Formats: sequence, structure tokens, C-alpha cells
Amino acid sequence: MAQNSTDFAGNITATPELRHTGKTDVLNFCVAINERRRDAESDEWVDAPVFVDVAVFGKRAVALSERLEKGMFVVVHGRLAFSKWVKDGQTHSKLSVVADDLHFVKTKKREEAVA
Repeated sequence: MAQNSTDFAGNITATPELRHTGKTDVLNFCVAINERRRDAESDEWVDAPVFVDVAVFGKRAVALSERLEKGMFVVVHGRLAFSKWVKDGQTHSKLSVVADDLHFVKTKKREEAVA
């Protein structure tokens, strides 16, 4: 029996983009997950970011579009989605995550002191 489920945590890389299609609303954003690896040349530990595209659909997309921001730390539970399309005669494909559940921590913005 196959199972399509994934969980990961990381920071949103850019302001999420809400699109209104004819059928439903879609919120798209990218999450950067830092992975620690030992560098083969220097034998030192380095950060190796992995970037994951995430999509949220429907009413949840609209609600989250008002709350999610660049830099926020999020925990995503979802399923992998493969899409394939042809543009300018070339076939493209993409593996992304459709979020079923999302938890986030709102980062505190620093208030600048007025002199």
C-alpha cells in the first residue's frame, strides 16, 4: 500500500502569492529547510538549504494569505503533488507539496526607536 505524506519545517523565503482562479483560491510560497552537511573539501559542517514549493487551496488559502509573511517559521504537513506542462514547445515538470495542515510562529518585528 502506498502512502503520500510529508512533514517538514523551515522559513518562508518570500511573500506568499494568492491567486484567484475560476474554481478556487491558491496560495503559493516557498519554504527553505536548512540541512547540515559535512563539506567534502574542508571537512567542516555547512548549511545546505533545500527549497520546497508549497500550495494551499480554498478558504484556508485566503485566510493564511493575510497572516503568512516572508521569514516566518512554518511546520507543514501535506502530500506530494507532481505537475507537468508544455511551454514554448518544452515539457516542464515540478514536484511540490499541497499543504493539508500548517502551523506557524509569527516572528516579532523590531520597532525602530523614534529619536
